[in-house]
Amino acid sequence: MTSENIWILVPIFALLIGGLAIILKYKKDIAMIAKGLHPHAHKKNDKHDDLTSGLIMLGIGIALYIGFLYGLGGFGAYMIAPLILIFVGIALLLSYWAKTGKKKVVKKVVRKKRVTRKKTKKRKKR
Repeated sequence: MTSENIWILVPIFALLIGGLAIILKYKKDIAMIAKGLHPHAHKKNDKHDDLTSGLIMLGIGIALYIGFLYGLGGFGAYMIAPLILIFVGIALLLSYWAKTGKKKVVKKVVRKKRVTRKKTKKRKKR
């Protein structure tokens, strides 16, 4: 196999690994349901996970980008990996900001009614 033909294997392996991850998550969810547990009950707050993941991806991507640019001297095909990490990080940050964006909250005006009780005769103790 020549070096030009080997690059066709990269997307094939990526699809296989992605498919395997989806299948394993599905099997885990089914096992949790069989035990009577809710599979997504442990996720308390996804929006902060997106923020953390986005910042980590962005940091790693920028570090690799600067390292490759100055270490190897110039822009080449090897710069695709840090650029992918940078854009995935930006996408996760946008996802975080979309989830925490200010939503219009319709407030209902609640008028408090005064509750008046009718005075009743006090009962005598026996």
